[in-house]
Amino acid sequence: MEALTPTCMSTDDSPEVSMPASHIGVAEQGKCYALQGKHDWALAYYREAIRMTVQAGEHEIVFRHYLECVLESLELTGAYDEVLDYCDKALALLAGSESTPHTEMELAHILQRQGVAHLKAGQREEASAALRRAVEKAKALGWSLPLAATLLGWVERGLQVDSRRIVAEQQRNRYFIVRPETVDAARAVKLPNESLILGLASR
Repeated sequence: MEALTPTCMSTDDSPEVSMPASHIGVAEQGKCYALQGKHDWALAYYREAIRMTVQAGEHEIVFRHYLECVLESLELTGAYDEVLDYCDKALALLAGSESTPHTEMELAHILQRQGVAHLKAGQREEASAALRRAVEKAKALGWSLPLAATLLGWVERGLQVDSRRIVAEQQRNRYFIVRPETVDAARAVKLPNESLILGLASR
């Protein structure tokens, strides 16, 4: 994982809040936990933030951002089946949508995520197929996906790479949205029922 910023080294000083807490503060606390490598805790906070977002009727873009955070932590904990299940559902949904530059680029990003998960899971043929489609989709739009192109090159050359090497390449390409410079630890808040939520998450 990337180096932690001083403000996220510990959450002991994070303010306790009364309900209802802001979903933004809850999500930021989850991100701080993710930067510490406490992804089970991060997932519990992200899911609570998503619940609060849905309950408040927030714009879909907020929900999608938190979902991206969930997928990153799932991937970093090796829950590849869950990530791939999401990708399959998202691809099926997009298949029934009107083809626009936006939906095509979204499709490329999902294919890249799918390829990464397959590669980390040791499923090289599936990874190659997904990554190739991602690169081709992006190229057709005049864009590029450097990470997908690099990983595809590794697979095609028969290189054996472990998940740590893949994560390093992901970090180099700024693949993860949860990074020290993107987390606002000053806004992070702990939930008053944190012990209950984390206890349920650990089951």
